[in-house]
Amino acid sequence: MFSFIAARGSFLWKRAAALILVSGLAGSAAAAEKPAVIPEVNLHSGQSLRSRQDAQVQTTHISREQIKTSPVLDLSELLAQTQSIVRLTNNSMDNSQTALSIRGFGDNAAANSLILVDGFPLTNVSLLAPNFNSIALADIERIDIIQGSQGTLWGDQAVGGVVNIVTRHPEKFLADAYAGLGNFNTIFYSALAGNKFANGLFFKAFGFSGKSDNYRDHNRQKNESLYAQAGMDYARGTTRLGLQSTDNTVLFPGGLTQAQFDANARQAVNFSNFSHYKTQVLQLLNKQEFGADWILETRLSHQVLTGDGVIGSAFNRKEWETRLSPRLIGSLWNNKITLGYDGEKSRYQFMNAMIEERADAQQNNLYAQMVIPVIETVDVTVGARDAWQYNSAERVIGQPVNSTNRVFVTEQGISWRPSSEWQFFVRRDGNFRFPKANEETWMPAGVSVLQPQTGVSYEAGLVRTTERQKTQLNLYQLQLHDEIAFDPTETPDEPFGTFSNFTSTRRRGITLTEYYRLTPRLALDAQFNYVDARLASGPDSGHHIPAVPAITANAGLGYDFLENWRAKVSTLYTGSRFASLDLGNTGKKQSGYWLDTVSLQYLRKSYEISFEVANLFDTRYPAYALYNAPAQSYLYYPGSGRSFLVTFKANIE
Repeated sequence: MFSFIAARGSFLWKRAAALILVSGLAGSAAAAEKPAVIPEVNLHSGQSLRSRQDAQVQTTHISREQIKTSPVLDLSELLAQTQSIVRLTNNSMDNSQTALSIRGFGDNAAANSLILVDGFPLTNVSLLAPNFNSIALADIERIDIIQGSQGTLWGDQAVGGVVNIVTRHPEKFLADAYAGLGNFNTIFYSALAGNKFANGLFFKAFGFSGKSDNYRDHNRQKNESLYAQAGMDYARGTTRLGLQSTDNTVLFPGGLTQAQFDANARQAVNFSNFSHYKTQVLQLLNKQEFGADWILETRLSHQVLTGDGVIGSAFNRKEWETRLSPRLIGSLWNNKITLGYDGEKSRYQFMNAMIEERADAQQNNLYAQMVIPVIETVDVTVGARDAWQYNSAERVIGQPVNSTNRVFVTEQGISWRPSSEWQFFVRRDGNFRFPKANEETWMPAGVSVLQPQTGVSYEAGLVRTTERQKTQLNLYQLQLHDEIAFDPTETPDEPFGTFSNFTSTRRRGITLTEYYRLTPRLALDAQFNYVDARLASGPDSGHHIPAVPAITANAGLGYDFLENWRAKVSTLYTGSRFASLDLGNTGKKQSGYWLDTVSLQYLRKSYEISFEVANLFDTRYPAYALYNAPAQSYLYYPGSGRSFLVTFKANIE
């Protein structure tokens, strides 16, 4: 299926070997006087993003305890309340497809951040955003959020950042049950159970169902998922097989004019549009230790997505992808080495009353990374990745357009830890994104193929950690070439616009995060993001990239009062921005807005009861706005008004 030994990729192994040899010799003198460093890999943690390399990136960890005691019921709400990088970046009003806008992306945010679940990419062949809510909160051990390009280590789509979701591994019997009830006819319930036996065999299973009418009329949504996993831990490794099926249906109420938005933001103007998607995923994971210093992780997955619905006219779609990703992690001369291969084969099919299109793709990647402890307090990171993709896109069935894309990216970084309290880092990392299937079938007249998007990220930052406080400051510049995005320019051949390559774009920004325990009972957490995202070439050079607010921020204050009681107040700010598709910045800026949430919880060891009010002041705001330049008009997709949620969570651990 995949080309394990490919002539086109052989030279990367030569580069990687040379890279490792040179880097290893550079670090061997210092390593000779230091004890060996065993790779920081946990057999049951997924590919851990927690390592000495964390000192070179902006990293946020959400722990199992934070997840368990959160009053929310799904992952998108958890991220929205703890990270101001989570925003709605499409007009579907589908909460399961919330995108992470990391480092200043707008409508194409979902394709420029990489979501991993135990190291398996949570992506789709097309531009369809990943279904966050296919992951049960009860099954999450921790979440690692890394802001900044990770193209060398993680490849395609790791442009703005990476989010790795690590699920729970049964070491003994465990069980969880969640239930929630809220306004807008919101009902949610889930159950999870798992166990590990004396002979090393283990299992885990969960299921959940959630439905809501949502804030607007004709916006009912239902999301269901079933998951089963079985495996075995043995002396020097672990193997597991997992199968998941999800079913999601959502009705679309349509966009509102300014007059309609002002008169009644809850109204629907479309009563026929909807989508229905089913996804089945099969995953096999094996981790095998070799000696004391090396571990081989092998991931094999197959995903099938089918969908139907009405978006203007009835449609049907089907897409599947198969992935193979072996990764070898170990220690050589006290240097942490990572070597790997990523292979993917996929197909996309879409049909409605007007078009029938198909796209096939095959992708191969080879990569290497080394973390070198030059001295006790200084680490240097170097790495490289070679990736190539073969495409065959049929905008008209029977008339395929074949193309080959190839990219080569490298990484360099250095971190300095003068004390246990302070860390400083500087890094550079290349990144890339290959065109998605439905981007390849919707291009301007006269353009047969899209170029791969490539770029470079430069970052510098510091981290200060004490018993009561953690502060992170990061400054960055992200320069992209041939960024793939939607171009709304209307032509006789393409009256609805097309996907195009934008020659050059640039994002410069700063991110500040703060956690401070003011007293044993009172804690503050906050995040501030500023980004200047602009087109850097072409007729719109210097203009702001649409749908990207310059400032986003969030803050939360948690207070434990009496015994077993907790109250939390949080606020989220989204700054002003130009509406989606306003490349010329000719329309008005959409106003910024604040959303406030309060919650009250009663916490016991084995259960908790929570009451939450979101959008406390019932702020009316457009979660998404679309600009029509020729008509100089807008369509607004209102965000939710004030909502109430009561949850009950019980667990046995």
